[in-house]
Amino acid sequence: MKTKFFKKLSFVLVVAMVLSVFYPAAGAFAAAKKPTLNSTNKYLHLGVEGKNKFNFNINNKQSGWKYYWESADEDIAVVNSKNGVTRATGVGKTTVTVTITDKNKEVVTKLYAKVTVRDNIKTVKITNIPEGNKLAVGQENDFNRSFVTVSGSTKETSAITRWTVDSDKANISEKGVFVANEAGEYTITARSFQSNAKYEDWKKDADTYAKYVLAEDTVKITVAPSIVEVSQVDLETVDVVFDSAMADADKNISVYELIGKAEVKQLVKKVTMSDDKKTATVQLYVPFKAGATYVVKYTDLEPESFVAATTNEEDVAKIDITTSTVVYNEATKVEFKLYNANGVDITTDKLANRVTMKSSEGAGTYFNTDTNELTIFGKNASTTITATYHTYKYDSEGNEVGVVEDEAIIIGVDKDATNITGLKAWTIETIDESTTEPTFKDVNQVLALNDNNVRLFVQFNTKTGSKEATINSFAEEGMFDFTSSDKNILIVDNKGNLFPVKEGNVVVVVSYGEGDSKTPIGAISITVHPERTVGVLSLSNTNVVLSNNPDVDDKAEVKISVKDQLGTKMEKDDFTYSVEKMSGSPADDLTDEKSNATGDTIEFSAKDMAVGTYYYKVTVGKKAAVVTVKVLDGKTDTNVAYYKLQLEDTFVDLKVKEGEINKTLGIELFGYNSNGVKVSRGVLNSGSDYILKIDSPEDKWDENNFDSSENKFTLVKVGEGGAIEKAPKGSYKVTAFDNKEVVLDIVQFSVDDTQVAPVLAEVKNRLFEQNGVNPSNKEDTNLIAAVKECFKFTLNGKDVTDNIVEVVAVGTADEFNVRTVTIKETIDEASGAFINHEVKVGLTITKK
Repeated sequence: MKTKFFKKLSFVLVVAMVLSVFYPAAGAFAAAKKPTLNSTNKYLHLGVEGKNKFNFNINNKQSGWKYYWESADEDIAVVNSKNGVTRATGVGKTTVTVTITDKNKEVVTKLYAKVTVRDNIKTVKITNIPEGNKLAVGQENDFNRSFVTVSGSTKETSAITRWTVDSDKANISEKGVFVANEAGEYTITARSFQSNAKYEDWKKDADTYAKYVLAEDTVKITVAPSIVEVSQVDLETVDVVFDSAMADADKNISVYELIGKAEVKQLVKKVTMSDDKKTATVQLYVPFKAGATYVVKYTDLEPESFVAATTNEEDVAKIDITTSTVVYNEATKVEFKLYNANGVDITTDKLANRVTMKSSEGAGTYFNTDTNELTIFGKNASTTITATYHTYKYDSEGNEVGVVEDEAIIIGVDKDATNITGLKAWTIETIDESTTEPTFKDVNQVLALNDNNVRLFVQFNTKTGSKEATINSFAEEGMFDFTSSDKNILIVDNKGNLFPVKEGNVVVVVSYGEGDSKTPIGAISITVHPERTVGVLSLSNTNVVLSNNPDVDDKAEVKISVKDQLGTKMEKDDFTYSVEKMSGSPADDLTDEKSNATGDTIEFSAKDMAVGTYYYKVTVGKKAAVVTVKVLDGKTDTNVAYYKLQLEDTFVDLKVKEGEINKTLGIELFGYNSNGVKVSRGVLNSGSDYILKIDSPEDKWDENNFDSSENKFTLVKVGEGGAIEKAPKGSYKVTAFDNKEVVLDIVQFSVDDTQVAPVLAEVKNRLFEQNGVNPSNKEDTNLIAAVKECFKFTLNGKDVTDNIVEVVAVGTADEFNVRTVTIKETIDEASGAFINHEVKVGLTITKK
């Protein structure tokens, strides 16, 4: 028994000893720490002694282990396979791996380290500089840069280069694309940084982080004004349009006829500048030669050429009767002008001989068709003249083709009652508190029976001596009066407000003068059309795609646009609409069914809705359109394959008016699965995993103006004291990053500002009486008073000289140059919000 017991005991002990060799005690191994690297993310710098190598070591080694080191990309870094010493060989990222084996060559584990090799820029040089360091206003130039790195490389670097320009009158993108909005000298600087993170720190505080700038280079660029367009006005006049305000144009502009390669200088009779100094009207002594090429030159600017209009019989596209009044009891020739398709006055005696006229033969009038002379004998008498331009070409049925006609109502006036020479334009506009001066170019001459709050505005040509100008009923409201020939059809008050009574035709007589001494100066024929009804219905989007993922809460807005039967856009308050889901759609409702709804926007929402195709009928009046909405499955596969930014719009106009001041743009980030369906919504810039960066034209309006709670980027806001602040005009780049600075998506949008600004309308004189002027104080009341004596400024045709709040001037109390004036425009009376407009003057005035 004892023998058997000891035999068994001996066997158990032997087995235990053998097992202890192959399998260490569980408690002892568990107590040992896992091996780790002394660094798992290392940056090396190519060519920099002491920073181009790193010795990787392993913590918690155990006896008997062996180590094998290798690099995933030896073009970036090589590693000693035995000791882990890693050396940089090229720019980029790689992974260093160490494989640990025990004494039995079994793999214990693998450890990994990320290695990033940088090669900092040592010197940078701006390249692709325009010839002569000169550019035109609005001309883009894509600057580049050459560099030499610390290691001597000129082709590859991990460092970045960013660009700045020293003026807010120009913009340069991070890629080096430069454009200036005004003429001047600009300094462009290229700065190199080790990383974008260091660049962002430097942007926030350039002084504190000055050492982050590795290298820099500057270049000065002169931006000169340029001729934008040359367009012929008539047979001896041409308009020259510049991109900048020009001074002394009459001394610098010249016109040449191009004969072969020779330039023959033409004699300039007169140069007239527009109020904004950007358009020069040049009149010659000798008419242009039809079809000849002419070159317009301006000192130090690139010349522009044009081909003079021809005056062939087939060139006539329009005829305008220019006579609107005749003196009582005097035979007066009715004048007209002939225009080509480009709006050039090509009237010649030869073409004029093809024009015939006839009169409606109103009571108290006589029209001589042989001489085209009209005589009006009695007050309040008028007649309608029809002028016809004949081609004398006929079709197979004997009908004359290409005939052009015009009609005008001509009235009688007292002799020398006015210097007005004729009606130039008229338009009917809807009016409210924000009504501005009509352009008289894009006119509306349609009036419907149900039109409300509409007014007739007229523009007349005047001539005093040799000076030609225009007047209009907006700028000189109290000087005009209007009378309807039939108040049973149309009532017109003395301001030109129109009140349609019934359908029909009437004549509105326009009078001009002070007080009750107004003289008729023209007449306009107006037709009152039937009430406006829906003519055209348009929807901004008729094919909508949405995701039903509840976290995305996907929505889409469809805008309704309506035109009446007369072709005029109807405002949203002028129509109602209905929305009805059509048969064949899933049971869920993406929007509320509506009847006689107001507004112009329909919102569709797909949150938790059934997958399928929905059809909605939108009806306005008797017109209908269908919106197709596809709801996709965003619940089954919620793995994000990629991200996309979504903008509310790609264009924003910063123009503000009462009740519409704050301007924003919606910006959202969505994640999409591999099927292209939205499955997640990213929260931007709110301590989340997603970062928003917005690059503006002047680096003055960035992501700090983004509200992450509303997903809105503010572009116009009211600042301290009620001053309206606007984002700079131009192109904006929106970039979304993850928290590792990996770019997820980039989109762009553009910003413009069509807000009408004040202009210098008149130089009343160059001498002032005001005493005690201090040109160095821009808010000096005496300085402002002196400027008001000499200049008149208008905004939308109204005098705003009294609204000057600042003047920037250089000189003495007795003589100074007015550089700019600042004019305050109140936009919202209730809140006091206002815009300060800066108007350039550049004129010197002297004390009497």
